[in-house]
Amino acid sequence: RWQILLKGAHIKVPFSEVVRLSMVGQFFSIVMPGAVGGDVIKAIYIAKEFPEHKTNGIASILLDRILGFLTLMLFASLFFLLSFSNSEVPPALQGFGTLLSLGTAVLFLCVLLPKRVAALIGNFGLEHPIFLRIKKTLSAFGRSRYELFMGLFFSFLSQGCAIFGMFMLGDIVYGALPWGDMDAFRFVSATAVGTTASAIPLSPMGLGIGQIAFAKVFKILGAPTEGHGIVIISAAQIISFCLNLSGAFWFLRSKKVVTHAE
Repeated sequence: RWQILLKGAHIKVPFSEVVRLSMVGQFFSIVMPGAVGGDVIKAIYIAKEFPEHKTNGIASILLDRILGFLTLMLFASLFFLLSFSNSEVPPALQGFGTLLSLGTAVLFLCVLLPKRVAALIGNFGLEHPIFLRIKKTLSAFGRSRYELFMGLFFSFLSQGCAIFGMFMLGDIVYGALPWGDMDAFRFVSATAVGTTASAIPLSPMGLGIGQIAFAKVFKILGAPTEGHGIVIISAAQIISFCLNLSGAFWFLRSKKVVTHAE
């Protein structure tokens, strides 16, 4: 997905290099706050190695993360709507569902109409650095519709596989769904929302934050206990930790390349 977005930003990077930078970023996400902590390292690397395309390179990383969030929110919104009829939605969840749907719609418009959204931000005079960065990102990809949609496709594929992996973990521990009132649709919504919350940059790999989010969301959407969500996200984080730790090989290899170059 990131290689496609780099291409949309007019940066040609071999797939092997994309893997290297991604794995180095994954390695640093072990010690940096949030599931997106490794993106900072990727941004530093891309800025150093492609200084003439620094802005677009960083924009590709930001857009890569936005597509990931959008996909999770689409999963959560769609399966949340499929989980309940209008008469079954508890009052406590009505506001949650509304905010989720609105947030998804806003992100989807940003992807579908990047240039118009960038112009809208400019028209409102939003000068905060965050909004200016978003505007630059959207402007950079305003003419790369194909790359945007391909990135969205691969985002659906990767997030779908991640959710399926957590489903398999749950099936191993708790058996086949349903668990209480939680069916397959509600499980997808719960894992999508919980994974999004885990990305909040407060702790490395979302440790602790992920447990709280999964516990509450799983319980709200019908799981018998909060422990169902805690066990599933904890198992997923252990697997992610082991995979991310392998990024040390790519990091050490990068240092050797720099040493030889000097």
